[in-house]
Amino acid sequence: MSTLVLEDVTKTYGQGANAVEAVRGVSLSVEPGGTLGLIGESGSGKSTLGRICLGAEAFDRGRLLVGGEDFAGFDRERLAEFRRRTSIVLQEPELALNPRRTLGQSVTEPLDIHFPRLPAAERHARAEHALELAHLDPGLWDRYPRELSGGQQQRAGIARAVVTEPEFVVLDEPTASLDLSVRGRILETLRELQERLGLSYLLITHDMATVSALAQRVVVLYKGVAVETGEWREVRANPADEYTRKLLSAVLRVRTTGTTDRA
Repeated sequence: MSTLVLEDVTKTYGQGANAVEAVRGVSLSVEPGGTLGLIGESGSGKSTLGRICLGAEAFDRGRLLVGGEDFAGFDRERLAEFRRRTSIVLQEPELALNPRRTLGQSVTEPLDIHFPRLPAAERHARAEHALELAHLDPGLWDRYPRELSGGQQQRAGIARAVVTEPEFVVLDEPTASLDLSVRGRILETLRELQERLGLSYLLITHDMATVSALAQRVVVLYKGVAVETGEWREVRANPADEYTRKLLSAVLRVRTTGTTDRA
């Protein structure tokens, strides 16, 4: 996919005295084949921006541009193409998997939606290939989500996300619900898929280790405002905003405490 850009986007929920400005004047850019990290605490507006980038959330002001084209001007055909070329990996993998559907059915479902005329045998073959890309045994095809481990469920969610051969994927806290022993392997799979398929990622996270593993550039959000933007290595080494410094210092305190406990 071409570069995806948000320009000065604002989103408010509610009206009058109950209005909450979830995002205020945020601009960002996700380059083809790259990863942009959205960093911030809960309630900072990260997930709202992720939905906006997928065209799933309307906004009050600003623009969403895809390859220089204004998303607001997409006709039905162009919108359908955009839906096919975008996807999401959710924080809670079970939310992406219908408990009443087998693994194979869940991974095939996006093909049923976006490629209804594709022969059943080819849909099956594509779904099996997606499972293999996510390092999940196609032999689990007839298993239900409850019969899978948390890591297997997340790999199923990843397979479901890439089965339509998208170009842009939102990673919404992709490892937050997983055991530490599983997180590294999932991140390695995501890196491998990006290199192999040329995916662009928007990484939503509060975890600095996940940012370091995947992102080249970051946007730091505080109460819906982008307080810092730049190359991750530079932001990590020389944070310009006080909020960014607090986030990084909190990580350092946790690491220091953990080291002391192990000694």
